[in-house]
Formats: sequence, C-alpha cells, structure tokens
Amino acid sequence: MSISKKIRFEVFKRDGFRCAYCGQTPPAVILEADHIDPKSKGGKDDINNLITACFDCNRGKTNIKLDKLPPKLSDNLEVLKEQEAQIKEYRKYIKKIEARKANDINKIGEIYTEQYPGWMFTDTFEKVSLKRFLDSLPVHEVEDSLHKAISKFPTDKDKVIKYFCGICWNKIKAITDPTYLTFKELKSYWVKQPRGSGYLPDNYLRYWMSQYDSEAIKQAMDRAAGVWASLKEILGEA
Repeated sequence: MSISKKIRFEVFKRDGFRCAYCGQTPPAVILEADHIDPKSKGGKDDINNLITACFDCNRGKTNIKLDKLPPKLSDNLEVLKEQEAQIKEYRKYIKKIEARKANDINKIGEIYTEQYPGWMFTDTFEKVSLKRFLDSLPVHEVEDSLHKAISKFPTDKDKVIKYFCGICWNKIKAITDPTYLTFKELKSYWVKQPRGSGYLPDNYLRYWMSQYDSEAIKQAMDRAAGVWASLKEILGEA
C-alpha cells in the first residue's frame, strides 16, 4: 500500500477505527484507508481524501450504490466547510484591521509632514516603529505623543522623532508594567540629589519598591543626600 502507516492510523483515529460504510470495527474486520477520489483520477494521499473502510467494503464497494456520503465523511466535510468559512471571515477581518492601521499611519505621517514640509517618515519607520506603537496604543495616544514631541522641538525634525518614540515607549511600558512610571520617577529623583549620586542598581530599587511606597523611598533618598552607602543603610540590602 502506498499510503504510509502513520497516515493510515491518523485516518483510523479520525474515523474512530470504524468502517465508514458498514460500521464494523476490529477485530471483526481488517481496516484499510480508502481513497475517496481514486488515485487513478488524480486523488491524493491526503488525509482529507482518505476514509476508513473494512477489507470487504473496500474491495466490493464498486458494486454498491452509495446514495450519500458515509456519516464520518459527511461530518468531516461539514468541519472543513466551517473551517473554510471561518478562515474566509478571518482574512476579511485582518484586511479590515490592516486598512485601518494604514489609514492611522497616514494620519500620523501627515501631522509630521505638516510641521516639517517636504519631509516624511521613512518606510522602515512606518512599518516597524509606528506600526508597533499602533499595535499597542490607541491612535489618539500616538497622535498626542507626536504633538507633544513637536511642541518641544518645533524646528528639529530629527530630534522630534527620537522624542516621539521615547514618549510612545514610556506609554507602552506603563501599560505592560504598572510600576514603570514610579520606577522611572524614583531613578530620576535619585540622580537629582544635591551631592550627585552613584549608580542606582535596578534590582535594589525594585526590591525597595516592593517594601516601601514611593514617598518613603524619596524621604530615604533625601536623608542619604546622594550618598549611595547611606541609602543602602537606610533602606536595607536587596
């Protein structure tokens, strides 16, 4: 038999190890994987073109008039039809989403070009960075981020893109990590201490944030006055 053992048993499992024509099961009968569309007419050894049949039915079915598909095959056909319908609707839905994203990208690009005539976002920036922002943020949040960046750098088209990306990434991180903005605020607060400060390891700050609220940590930073050793003594080792 040209059909591999693996495929045959996948067909048997799908059909419940039961002949689709007479309903008999082993050990009363020996099962075979039969082609629905014969190989002589171009039928493939694909699982969807195979059906479980016992030896007798498979050998003698050419003399049997089948008025309808066997139950198992009929059920499988309905499943395939449903899958095809769902795939079709899913593709339509995806196309609709992609069209909406393309429209959003154009709207944001127009804001940039209006501020800096003759300049536009590169294809790479639109397809990678801007698409990523729109996948994670509502379009109005992305537009607002660009407007903020433009207000800070109204005449610098290059700096505005970098600042715009920074705002968007901060918003995304704030969504994925609720403690991110507090973490960033405390890092900045430490750096601004009067005497300057040594590097503040992220793992220490994360640990302290799990033990104290932000105001308590700020008060400890004030007491340490920028001295790293003092801050560890006040808040404790991570």
